[in-house]
Amino acid sequence: HPFQMTQLRSVYQRIVTLPMTGLDSLYNEYEAYERQISEQLATALIAEYQPKYQHARSVYLERARIYNIHELRVGRLATPPVDPHLDNSHTGTATNAANTTNAVGTAITTTNTHVSGGVI
Repeated sequence: HPFQMTQLRSVYQRIVTLPMTGLDSLYNEYEAYERQISEQLATALIAEYQPKYQHARSVYLERARIYNIHELRVGRLATPPVDPHLDNSHTGTATNAANTTNAVGTAITTTNTHVSGGVI
């Protein structure tokens, strides 16, 4: 029985430090569990794990603010970022042509194709 209590405490202590959905209710369960066993020990352990829980909670809230699940467009293909300096309206590539003359005086055209910031 003491081994199971130690194992459960260990699981609670690990899980309340992870930023995730439902963290508040898990932390409340952990507090209740510790207080049920020993009020004196609970006070010490809660004082130790509350800052870790608060950090995990703030990380979760920040992630939730940035990656709002309701704004994700599920079912759409990812597209590469668009470089505003290139004309890549549909293909993701742009071609720049330049007319020059070679050593003999013949007009030649050179082409640079830009793909994702590089030149081919």
